[in-house]
Amino acid sequence: MKNKISPNRYSDAIFRIASEDRNVDEWKDFLKNLEVALSDIEVRSFLEGPKISLSEKIELFKKAEIEEDHKQFSFLKMLLERNHIFMTGEILQKFNTLLDKSRGIRKAEIISAFPLSDLEISNINQMLNGIVDAEVQSQNIVDRSILGGFIAKFDDQMLDMSFRGKLNQMKQKILE
Repeated sequence: MKNKISPNRYSDAIFRIASEDRNVDEWKDFLKNLEVALSDIEVRSFLEGPKISLSEKIELFKKAEIEEDHKQFSFLKMLLERNHIFMTGEILQKFNTLLDKSRGIRKAEIISAFPLSDLEISNINQMLNGIVDAEVQSQNIVDRSILGGFIAKFDDQMLDMSFRGKLNQMKQKILE
């Protein structure tokens, strides 16, 4: 089986480099701009073209003056050489997660049956701040299948404060 490189490895490596060089925001902007460029249908078609050589692909980015930062341009060339250029969106997502974590920020989804007010979201965020020992930034997602309450998801954790979750907890206690 072919050894597939994970976007995590790339994001871990460039985050380490960016942290050492103290330019994480520049790397974030670079990845975001690269992602935007790759979303252009003409650029994407050009890069996916089987008859387009690696040097022609690299030249495209040189013309866009992306080679200003040597490390960023080297990273871009490596992605092109390994045919991983279209992992950029995933790499950016993982990079942003690492950046938020380094700044003490955790992203969360608060899933509820109905849209929550700003005050309700703020109160839930304050509660979650104490649980995860970080500043929680969340977005509300409406899921009509939830009877009431909410479910908070962040990273690999979930806090089920829904009515169904509470009923299941009570059921487990009764069965014990």
